[in-house]
Amino acid sequence: MGLPKSFRVSVIEVELDPEKIGVVANRISGVNREWDECNWFLAEAELRLFPAYASRLKEPYLGNLPPRILLYPAKIVPQPEEDQIRSLAWDISQRHHSTQDLFTFIAQRYYIYEVIIAGRQR
Repeated sequence: MGLPKSFRVSVIEVELDPEKIGVVANRISGVNREWDECNWFLAEAELRLFPAYASRLKEPYLGNLPPRILLYPAKIVPQPEEDQIRSLAWDISQRHHSTQDLFTFIAQRYYIYEVIIAGRQR
């Protein structure tokens, strides 16, 4: 699925909506994922967005995101490489986040991805 032409070079701001993120986190938690799987899913979701962050971070976020994110939608990676996911998942696991926190962190990234793909903030 391609992005709208207006997104190809523009930066957009996504404001995280805690209520909607909570709904997504609850949906994720209902799937009965193991802690290791959650670390993997967070790494995958973060690597999908990391190249698109307009703030030019040197390293991916390993946990909670700031309340507003600026991104270049055209730089989103549809499917990060498995070795990169594995490496970042290990780094995330060293933070010893609770499973519930991981659900929230994954939900934040899913929310951002959905907002960008939809072309509007939900």
